[in-house]
Amino acid sequence: MDARDVLAKLAAMPIETWNYKAQDASIRHMGLMAQDFYAAYGLGEDKLGIGTADADGVVFAALKGLYELVKEKEAAIELLKRQAARQEQELKLQKAGLEELRRQNATLVTDLDELKSQVQQFNATFKSLKNSAAQSVNLSSAERFHQP
Repeated sequence: MDARDVLAKLAAMPIETWNYKAQDASIRHMGLMAQDFYAAYGLGEDKLGIGTADADGVVFAALKGLYELVKEKEAAIELLKRQAARQEQELKLQKAGLEELRRQNATLVTDLDELKSQVQQFNATFKSLKNSAAQSVNLSSAERFHQP
């Protein structure tokens, strides 16, 4: 007997209200129809009634099936909690790594700005020296070819 199968069959059965033919129509009862119960489980003497022992057995088996499902779901939830905790830890590490990369990037941007400034100063100095050298060459040439 598979407790989950018993549970599934029980869950599939409609719960209805009914009354006994010998009772007043205003007196209602609620439960499974004996015919549905018999078709699902094949228990009892016939399909005209549900014996209490059979009903109890089905309820206990269904409870066992439900317990198995709950335990299975609890295990799945615990697994998901562990996975979520692991992912949360990974996310914290990634955020810390990202923050470190941002700090490094800011440092590199500052360093690059300083290098740009130094290159501009170097270019200005080089241009000045180049102009001075050109003037010196022009003066030397003029002095060499200067005729009194």
